[in-house]
Amino acid sequence: MEAQQEDGTVKHLDQSNDATESGPDKSGTQTDDQTEQYEQAETEAEMDQQGRPLRFISTNKEKEFLSRLAWLLVDAGTTSLKATFDSIHPALNLRDHLTQPHIKSVLMRLQQQGVLNETQWELLYPPKKKHTSSQKYDSKTLITLLETICHLCPPYPNGWMSAPLPTDSSLSADIVRLQLLHQEVAKYETMPVEAFSNLWKQCCDVLLRLGGPPIRVKIHRIEHEVITPDMQSHYIQQLMEQWGKSTDNVFLRIHASRVKSNRTKGNYKDKHDDYDGLPPEEKVSLQKTYRLFVDNIVAEDILDRLQQSQVIKFSDRQEILALSKNTDRMHLLLDKIINTKLSYAFKALCDAIKFKSKKTYEEVMQIRKQVYKQGVVDHIDVVRIIQEALTDHYKNMWTRTYPFPWDDKHHASIRDIYAPLDIVDIEGKRLHASDILPPSPTNGRGQRIVLEGHSGSGKSTLCAWLAYIWATQGNYFKNKFNILLCVDAHTLNGSMEESIYRSLFPENFKLNLADFWSAIEEHSSEVIMILDGFDQSNGVDFSDILSGRKLRNSTVIVTGTPEFSCGIDFVPDRKIFNMGLNDNNIKRCIRTCVTLSRLDQDNFEKLYSLIADDSWEFHQFLSSPQVCVLLFQVYSILRNEINLRDVRTLTDLMEKYGIAMGSLYCRKQKIDILGFEFPDEVLQAAVHLDEFAFISMMNHRNVFTEDDVLKETKTNMVLRFGAFKKSPQGLRFSSSLVQDFLAAKYLADCVLEDVIRVFEERRMIRSPKYAQLMSFLCALYRSDYDTPFLKTLFTEFAARNARCIRYVPSDVSEAASSVDIELKQKPSRGELQDFSQGLQSLAECLGREDVCEIIAASLPQRLIIRRESMIPYNCIKGLWYVLHCKANTVCEVEINLYPFFIHQMKFLTTIAVAIGACEQITSLRCYWLSLELISKYLDIILKESKSVESIMLEDTTRRQVKQITAATWATLQSACQNMSKLKQLSFLRGKVAAIVYHVIHHMPSTIESLDFTGCVMNLMCASELSAKLENSKSLQVLDLSFTRLNSTEFVAILQGLKMCDKIRDLKLCGAKLDRPGLSALADCLKITKSIKSLDLSECELRTEMCKKLANAIAQNRTVSKLILRNTKLTSEGHYAISTPKIAHVEVEGLEDIYHPPIHNT
Repeated sequence: MEAQQEDGTVKHLDQSNDATESGPDKSGTQTDDQTEQYEQAETEAEMDQQGRPLRFISTNKEKEFLSRLAWLLVDAGTTSLKATFDSIHPALNLRDHLTQPHIKSVLMRLQQQGVLNETQWELLYPPKKKHTSSQKYDSKTLITLLETICHLCPPYPNGWMSAPLPTDSSLSADIVRLQLLHQEVAKYETMPVEAFSNLWKQCCDVLLRLGGPPIRVKIHRIEHEVITPDMQSHYIQQLMEQWGKSTDNVFLRIHASRVKSNRTKGNYKDKHDDYDGLPPEEKVSLQKTYRLFVDNIVAEDILDRLQQSQVIKFSDRQEILALSKNTDRMHLLLDKIINTKLSYAFKALCDAIKFKSKKTYEEVMQIRKQVYKQGVVDHIDVVRIIQEALTDHYKNMWTRTYPFPWDDKHHASIRDIYAPLDIVDIEGKRLHASDILPPSPTNGRGQRIVLEGHSGSGKSTLCAWLAYIWATQGNYFKNKFNILLCVDAHTLNGSMEESIYRSLFPENFKLNLADFWSAIEEHSSEVIMILDGFDQSNGVDFSDILSGRKLRNSTVIVTGTPEFSCGIDFVPDRKIFNMGLNDNNIKRCIRTCVTLSRLDQDNFEKLYSLIADDSWEFHQFLSSPQVCVLLFQVYSILRNEINLRDVRTLTDLMEKYGIAMGSLYCRKQKIDILGFEFPDEVLQAAVHLDEFAFISMMNHRNVFTEDDVLKETKTNMVLRFGAFKKSPQGLRFSSSLVQDFLAAKYLADCVLEDVIRVFEERRMIRSPKYAQLMSFLCALYRSDYDTPFLKTLFTEFAARNARCIRYVPSDVSEAASSVDIELKQKPSRGELQDFSQGLQSLAECLGREDVCEIIAASLPQRLIIRRESMIPYNCIKGLWYVLHCKANTVCEVEINLYPFFIHQMKFLTTIAVAIGACEQITSLRCYWLSLELISKYLDIILKESKSVESIMLEDTTRRQVKQITAATWATLQSACQNMSKLKQLSFLRGKVAAIVYHVIHHMPSTIESLDFTGCVMNLMCASELSAKLENSKSLQVLDLSFTRLNSTEFVAILQGLKMCDKIRDLKLCGAKLDRPGLSALADCLKITKSIKSLDLSECELRTEMCKKLANAIAQNRTVSKLILRNTKLTSEGHYAISTPKIAHVEVEGLEDIYHPPIHNT
């Protein structure tokens, strides 16, 4: 606003900053420097040349107000519009955009209608085809272009011709506001002060939102500068020329075609009024083009148009934009359109993508045209039919589940029961539950994924939870599949196709067996199959699906234990691992059990305290949800009668669980028991239950009816012992642990001869599926020293171990005698998983000394832990007992440290402590993929080490290490500093020079043999190694093969080598020797008198180099062996090496080197 002073001048009253800063800045984000420049420009604009505030000179206030508004619109308004237009169509590609046929046709129509005059047309399409630019466009031209060829949605609901809603601050709304402001100001001949104040504020608000901070400077200048009468006339005339009275009709003509299209839309709507929602043709078209929309369209680009067409509401828009990923937004948007009640919704969707995604629009329209041509008589949405049937099936199955096998009163949905599990990939990265389903294949074969986890770790519950969430919260997963087949493989029998069909669909399902499999084959890329409990011995053949002969484009997730994973007859594309519950979720799992049982949380404080104690020996088993549930029930029934801290093994827990179930039954029947002395009828029922568990396991039966159980056990008491749980298919054992324990109890009551016979008939010692049963059986006899039962079992394990050991002879000549071969054999070797049954059984027996000696003596000298699988804790514990046994024969350990092992760090710590404390182990070989893991593992071993003399560390990382924490550097330093007892260190193929330097810097100087084959080294590494060589008094072997050292680095190392007087063998295979490098080597050979062997295999030596090398060796007199396998030599070089001067040196490989003959000139 402005106010008149006494001297007749007008002084500006500062407006509120809120008015000028309302609305977002559409010209982009400005830097701090730019903002400071604008503020400085504002300050300068307020002062005249003498530094005094400017005053306005005016004789006609109303004309001045009009001219100042005209100046604002013509100057600042045009600048704002240019900035907006250039942000949509930059000057660099404006000409290309204007020459596009559909754009030019629109502008030609406007020219024919008289909207664009000849001057404007020549600016758009210069006759000399100069570089097209928007700099000469006036405000009317710019608004015309913005409303017609910039693909902006008209403001909802009034369109381009009426004022938008006050709350609408979109770009389209501001353009309409600015157009209307131009037209309104152009109608005035003079401007009253009341109208001026309101219009000035409206103009400033719109211009600041369109132009941003640069416009603020112009507004400030226009508001404060002196405006002369000539200037007043100039700006008023310019505004009138551009925005005279005729402009109303111009913009009516511009948008006449849009009105016509809206009428067409109305006609289209009327045409389909008979349909409540999309017509069948439109619905089929959308389903066929669903993937095209998701993959190619950005949801944010089309929401405005759909909202303007009233296809979606404002609340729908907010819901869609609340999602972060575009694919999720498009899925939700398309689902809303499919379920809409508007018949024209699909056509509106097509119109929304017409300009920005022309190619996709043409593909969609082609498909739509084909659907209308063929009709929808033959189009049945089989995907939707299957999806709805599966959704109903999973909801019915998992909405009401019974989590406790001992209680059929309390129930909950699978979502309420599920405790979050730690799922990690091979790189050790935790996967969020929404990431477990992988991306669907875009082309080619679908992924085959193995989800590996220990027995009782919650794999089946996870699969059920995934199916339930898919059915109830389809948008939860980041990667969407239209069909999810969750198959429990243990419940299937007979033909694979028929058994899957019958397990998932009711008898009156709309599709028959053939139609169902034909449909999912046709849409296989939209299908994911979860195959839970895969077991090759259940009689159903899944090889066609696993190999890709069936459902090739589908994604398949197979669950199984580590033992079964090795038996799968296909190579998975990917592995993920179920690590079970972490420490936080262990307590959460038990709290959930207490809540579902409607018990008082305060009564379980002692249990919560116990499970939080890492020193409890049983703590490692709590990662299994099934173990947590059993532990909860034992405590809830027997908390005043037993001490859970005495539970050390799974057998202890299962025995306590049996007692708890017997006590609970007697309480319900009001039977008094003294201590744990149960009545005979209870004990007899338990015997029948054990027999039933064993027989069902041998017959591979997993699902039963109540009649089956009662018929075979002859008592209904067995149904009340908490051994069975209800499932949609019938009764099942509550967990594999329960069935294995009951079967083991049955075998424990048999005579030894019968047990051995069963072992042989069923090959139970060879089959990994019986590992848990065998460990339970051994544990039931761990306190029996009077019978040979336990020793006999472990003797069988030892015999099995002996068959798994491999003996690899060293390279010996054919003429060598058998005695020589026997003497030169390498250490016997075997992989840990081959001995897993015996080790797990030993752990359940708590390392009983006599059987521990049997297992220890049966293991190989080199133990290999190589398989890319999880390691059972009992297997680790059994190995711990073996390595502490005096009869242990293991002297070398080789282990592949996969990154996901970091989540089994407690297990690895157990191995590392045992290796460090074992006096027989002298050699350690580690292949590592995680620096953090190898540092921790090595540090633990070397702190405890008593006898380890040789360590080999090989870098097998698949990705370059980008970030290393300070804790990892400190742990690696500690490990290197503890190498004082080592005689041999091999650090191979290190891919990061910084890590190699860290190892060299912190390793002791007492090592006798160093091997850095294949390591990446820089000058810092070379300098540090040179310093180590100078100070070393014991180094005898140095291997720098294939390190790719340049001449500078090589010379630095050889400088240190000159001072090393113990060096005996120098290996430089594959070294890139140039003249300076070989000269340094020759000087080193002349000075060093201890080198006996020099290996230059696979190097390239020129003639001059060979001569220098021969002269240096001749002067050295201690080098007795020169190795030149696959070395490239010239003929002259070959001759120089063969000189009699070094006849005393054995040159190995020289005769095999090809060299061209010497031609005399």
